[in-house]
Amino acid sequence: MPTGDNIVNIDTGLEDEREKILKWLSPVEPYQQHQTARAERPDGVGDWLLETHGFLKWSGSSTQGGCVHTVLGCSAQWGAGKTHLSSLVIDALCSQTAREDMAVAWVYCKSSALEEHSTINMLGAILKQLV
Repeated sequence: MPTGDNIVNIDTGLEDEREKILKWLSPVEPYQQHQTARAERPDGVGDWLLETHGFLKWSGSSTQGGCVHTVLGCSAQWGAGKTHLSSLVIDALCSQTAREDMAVAWVYCKSSALEEHSTINMLGAILKQLV
């Protein structure tokens, strides 16, 4: 008969196995990247974006059904604020997921980490957020 210790060992073993699989999927750590981006984002930066008609339509906030299978990309020159805006959008969408049946996944592409930006690593980073 299983004891409490056996159950804890099984749970710990499953969590260890899950971590190994996630690391195998991609070396990219989207959650860590996002925490850094969020911490570096000045208060109020980009708040205007969340109120635009285009963003509300894209995000599904202005419709009953929400968004389905949509992708938002952001490209501009270095230092334009892409990371700050992206982290704001990710936070806004993640707050929506608590109310709706949707998932949010992201990747930050930094010029200082180009070796991580292979197609397989980027797709793996997205997948590891969805499993």
